[in-house]
Amino acid sequence: MSSIDHSQRPQSIKRQPPPRSVDIRAMTLDHEKLDTYHRTLDLLDLVGQIYDAMPAGRAHLKDQLDRAATSIVLNTAEGAGEFSPDEKVRFYRIARRSATETAAILDILERRKAVPGEAIEPARQLLVRVVQMLVGLITKPRSGTGTGTGTGTGQAAEKRGSAAFLSSLLATGANSRVGDRRSECRG
Repeated sequence: MSSIDHSQRPQSIKRQPPPRSVDIRAMTLDHEKLDTYHRTLDLLDLVGQIYDAMPAGRAHLKDQLDRAATSIVLNTAEGAGEFSPDEKVRFYRIARRSATETAAILDILERRKAVPGEAIEPARQLLVRVVQMLVGLITKPRSGTGTGTGTGTGQAAEKRGSAAFLSSLLATGANSRVGDRRSECRG
């Protein structure tokens, strides 16, 4: 057996300088700048309260509710971190589907009287808002306006921040709620 002499390093290999010291606390990731992401975390908190209020014997629904609500947060964050507009949209669409799944589980819990409706309603209202925000992120990158990061630096952000605009969104959201079956067509 021959031994390798590691003390002789080829001249072409040079050591890289050590990285500069960076204050990691000052850095933010893309998803942390996204208001939608923070609302999904708020939703996850509300779902956690519902989860804790659920009686024993509903383990499958508890698990599904936790996974669906967690998926909203994770896919929103993953979409925010993407560079490709198509990939951003793909993750935001997955998050939207998970939000719809979460809403359906809440409907099941209410229908089965597993959790009081008063406990579910705040989560349902926030779900409507989160879905609205995700739809905005889904349509924004393809519309040719903005970067799709959701940071809202353009004129549309100023309009969205106005009290009148927010009031109209809430009024629209209340009228087109996921659980509203009066306008549903049955075949």
